[in-house]
Amino acid sequence: MSAKGFAGASELAGPRQRLAPARGAPRGGRTLPANGAGRAAATLDTRQRILEAARQVFARYGYVDASIEHIVTLCHVSRGTFYYYFKNKEDVFEQLVRSLSQEMERARVSSTSTDPFMRIEAANRAYLEMWAAHHDIMANLFQIATIDARFEQLHREIQMRFIDRIRRNLERELAAGECRPLDPVVASHALGGMVDWFAYRWFGTGAIGVEHDELEHVVRELSELWYHALYGCRPHEGDSDCATR
Repeated sequence: MSAKGFAGASELAGPRQRLAPARGAPRGGRTLPANGAGRAAATLDTRQRILEAARQVFARYGYVDASIEHIVTLCHVSRGTFYYYFKNKEDVFEQLVRSLSQEMERARVSSTSTDPFMRIEAANRAYLEMWAAHHDIMANLFQIATIDARFEQLHREIQMRFIDRIRRNLERELAAGECRPLDPVVASHALGGMVDWFAYRWFGTGAIGVEHDELEHVVRELSELWYHALYGCRPHEGDSDCATR
């Protein structure tokens, strides 16, 4: 994805409008069922359609160039319906990011392997697979975070989940004498930042020049760099003293 759509000023929609349609009245060209369960399902369906359309619009136009008009046109609802569910463009993008963040937390990988290299590979594979599946949201977020404090905070929350897991693992290994002496805070930010920046350059901008189907090759290369930083040798070299170098 190119950086298109991030050079202009952010569009701010008007104040939130709470609609109070009559029971069963049309909303966005659709009629809501009269019963409570049906109305709830229709409401959820409409909100989800707006979110899915917004995701496509942000992927196509970039965050700044995307507009509410693009979104409502794609999902065939009125502006009034959009404002019933979301305050503005910022709000709908934030909901997309928060949904992604929750999905990442549910899908968190916890490797049971006793092999440290396999644990590193599992963590890096999961993070890169997340980027591959959600590169449209992540690339927009990565860039918006540089100009908007609210999205900078959201981006930091996603990054820190990854970095905090690295730090906790390093602290356990340091306590057990299983890796080289190092500062777990500095090391976790450096290693996590390496993978996050690589993912953005690879999936977000296409600047790396490696095909996306070479995921396993990339996972291994990044994981070997990571392993060498912690243990001072390549994985499975058979040197029992490599962690103390």
